[in-house]
Amino acid sequence: MELLEAIVDRSSRSGLKLLVSAHSLEAVPTRWRDRISAPLSLGVVPLHLQDRHALPRSTPTTIPGRGTHLGLEVQVANRSPTWTATAADSITQRGVWRGRSVDRVGALPARISSKDLGRFAGIVRLERSTAERVQVVCGIDTAFLEPVFLDLSPGALLVAGPKGSGKSHALTLIAEQLLVVQHPYEVVSLDCGEVRTPLGELYDRIGSLSEAMNAGQQMLVLLDNLSECTDGNHGGVAEALHAMLVAARQGGSLLVGAVDASRARMQYSGIVAEMKRDRRAVLLQPDRELDGDLVGVRLPRHRELAETPGRGIMVTCGDLVPVALAEPW
Repeated sequence: MELLEAIVDRSSRSGLKLLVSAHSLEAVPTRWRDRISAPLSLGVVPLHLQDRHALPRSTPTTIPGRGTHLGLEVQVANRSPTWTATAADSITQRGVWRGRSVDRVGALPARISSKDLGRFAGIVRLERSTAERVQVVCGIDTAFLEPVFLDLSPGALLVAGPKGSGKSHALTLIAEQLLVVQHPYEVVSLDCGEVRTPLGELYDRIGSLSEAMNAGQQMLVLLDNLSECTDGNHGGVAEALHAMLVAARQGGSLLVGAVDASRARMQYSGIVAEMKRDRRAVLLQPDRELDGDLVGVRLPRHRELAETPGRGIMVTCGDLVPVALAEPW
């Protein structure tokens, strides 16, 4: 301890920059704190220390590497689970790090364009698909700043959230990203809102799509405002939608439905209830106490990020990924 104190005392005269880590600011000796001009605080900071060190009251949560610095919310980079071990091995090799600089990691942007995904995530190609397994990059993992790929295998996928959470943008993003990947689908978009599509026309279009699926055509159908035509029969539309889901599962097609999460939670029969069984969903601005029931998972209770449109949790058969969806081109 005496040696450390001597180093601290001489640091200002010798030009040393001190990097001190501790489980809390209170653990740092009082005489050292005056030398810490801009602390990086990771995790939840007690309220009495927020005022003392000018930290924001909306302190980030317990995601590893998430914290505040100079009043900004920041995320310390984590390249991959094996990166630390790789870096440690490299340091042991003489001269490996000579002349190299550390990548600069900025604040997580409020908006992410689909055009920026490759550059932001550090990847060259935006696709990771084959004819057998279709995946599209849809955003970034807000915990590890890595690209997030959405599985578009046959079956059903829900995009759920409250009004204004970005559900329609998510469907548009899927359609646009399918332009740059190899896939077997014929892509069709339907707006199930009664105001936009008359029920008679909607019923006929759903019937023709079901016939195409039964004839062997692989379809990817994007169903916007799906909640608006699932309460009651609506001129046979609800039954036609259920029949289309059956045809999709039998013929290798995929239905992607944008639904209001609160209404979807109350539906125990019909197409939405059947789509829940696939346990695949993008939950935007989710209610962390209730929305996990849509896909049979428990969502983390802590606040991960500000509840902004396009941010939420992607669930694939029980696996949870915090995601910030890109905006369409």
